[in-house]
Amino acid sequence: MLDLAVLLEDSARNVPDRVAVACGPTRLTYAELDVKASQVAGALAARGVGPGDRVALSRPNLPYFPVPHPSDGEEVKAFVVRVPAAELTEAGLVAWCKQTMAAYKYPRIVEFRDSLPMTATGKILKRELARQARPQQAQPAPAQSRS
Repeated sequence: MLDLAVLLEDSARNVPDRVAVACGPTRLTYAELDVKASQVAGALAARGVGPGDRVALSRPNLPYFPVPHPSDGEEVKAFVVRVPAAELTEAGLVAWCKQTMAAYKYPRIVEFRDSLPMTATGKILKRELARQARPQQAQPAPAQSRS
């Protein structure tokens, strides 16, 4: 069975200075990634999480979309599912996004939901969210028949 932890440790030992992760301008070598992974593992163990326990991690990959804005054309809207007992607020999330994302990417509007539309394989249906994010277009009145 493939063990990601073992592969990471081997790479950190064999090619410590090789870039392991690149995200935008951020680059982490295998050695740096191994240190960070060990820190996360230590923090989880200190909270009673052991091997085989399931853990959910928060990440900045939010489903966000441009939506019509009355005066500016479009704004970015994020759809967020909060974990139970989370103290996440719209203002807090927007502030965090402003610090970590490019100015044109951070959401100005946040919608909290109980769930997101998903495919059978667990992928987010982004087109469905985009469709739901746009206001309903006024439907044209049915044509009257001429008799």
